[in-house]
Amino acid sequence: MRKAPPPYGTATFCDDFRQEVGNKVTLVGVYSGDMTFPQGVTFPLGIPKLVVRGTWVESTDTDLNEITFKVGIRKFDSDPDADDDQAFGEIRFDAPDIKAVREQRPDTKNPLLFLNPVFMLSPCFIPFPGLLRVRALRNGEWWAISGLSIREPPKPDGDSPQSAAE
Repeated sequence: MRKAPPPYGTATFCDDFRQEVGNKVTLVGVYSGDMTFPQGVTFPLGIPKLVVRGTWVESTDTDLNEITFKVGIRKFDSDPDADDDQAFGEIRFDAPDIKAVREQRPDTKNPLLFLNPVFMLSPCFIPFPGLLRVRALRNGEWWAISGLSIREPPKPDGDSPQSAAE
């Protein structure tokens, strides 16, 4: 018998998310680690929509009783272990929720539990540059899942071809 992997989580940051027939999803405008803006954009700012799709995977026979997924932003220079993110949202799965998900998967050939929280932030207000991060509070312990760096627009360069032409 194959041994299940330890619990882990991932998250994808994108512009839109659609649930399709056959339990498929479409992710539109997926970010690859950084969200950047053109010159002239200043913080705070708003964007029409940001979707965060999480995935949590663990064995169906673990001691998972509850898990809360949190999305928040912190400044780059703040303490990464502090729980002082500016919250964007949270989704909680408690014992009855987890039991229901387990019961939807009676297939003993795949002994994994999948939880997929989806955060639709529309409109999305971004107060400052920083790390938009996804964390999970699993049975009282914090787990880092993923992050998206939100960067300031590049500063105009006095030696750039554009500034020389002006």
